[in-house]
Amino acid sequence: MTWTHAGADMQREREGGGFFSNVLAQVVGGVLLALALAGLGYLGLRSNDAPAASPEATAVACPEAARSVAGHALFELRYFETEKSKAYICRDDGGLLWYHGYRKSDAATITLRADQDANGFVARDARGANTAVYRVNDGRLTKTVGRVVELDEVVIIAR
Repeated sequence: MTWTHAGADMQREREGGGFFSNVLAQVVGGVLLALALAGLGYLGLRSNDAPAASPEATAVACPEAARSVAGHALFELRYFETEKSKAYICRDDGGLLWYHGYRKSDAATITLRADQDANGFVARDARGANTAVYRVNDGRLTKTVGRVVELDEVVIIAR
């Protein structure tokens, strides 16, 4: 009887019914399932795949001074702050970008159309004799008029 039982266990293991092969199959199956779910985003590993919401639903409104210059609603896309200034990059409903600068010392503001390039955001003010170019990124806020750098500040907050 003992030999028959051992023989049956050995026969079962040869047929794939042993304890270790069942555990191994479950572990492999679990790993494959986890990989498949991760690929579909169920484990939260691909949070960037969520559909983009409208700016109105997710964004903070840009300052009123910027909205009044643009003539319509603007929503904050990026915010930068230095020791002396604040800069907002805003987007309107049509997808156009706007730069809104705020000087802390006297509350002076400027709002201009902006573009995004490889180095951050650029806005140009061509109202004077020379074009003033404002540039802002995660590291610096600068204003250049002609070849003269009039402002060069380190960004302390970027979001």
